[in-house]
Amino acid sequence: MEHELTCLITLKAAADEPSSITQQPYGFMQFMVDCSVILNHSVVLGVSQRNLRVQKYRGSSFDENESPFVIGSGGFDVALVRLLGRVDAHVTNERVTSGVNRLDTMLEAAITVRPAC
Repeated sequence: MEHELTCLITLKAAADEPSSITQQPYGFMQFMVDCSVILNHSVVLGVSQRNLRVQKYRGSSFDENESPFVIGSGGFDVALVRLLGRVDAHVTNERVTSGVNRLDTMLEAAITVRPAC
């Protein structure tokens, strides 16, 4: 990278058809870029939903699933999607009260009287 330049190329796909990107006259561009991101906006049952999906990120691993995002006063916020089996949170067996004595008693009984497996 002699000039250390970054270029942003945008392409509008046909409405409601993200796959139409490859069918447009400039669809070949996805093969020339290092990173390709698809932004999608739809309305489902009257609720606006915006999603982002990284289609390609050359030289790096990435999450290929869609992630919801919002555009707010602070900018562009992408929600992190948790994957099954991913262990990145501290897990504890510490017992805490619900604040309802009767419920705590019922839950304690349910734990101590477990059926044999």
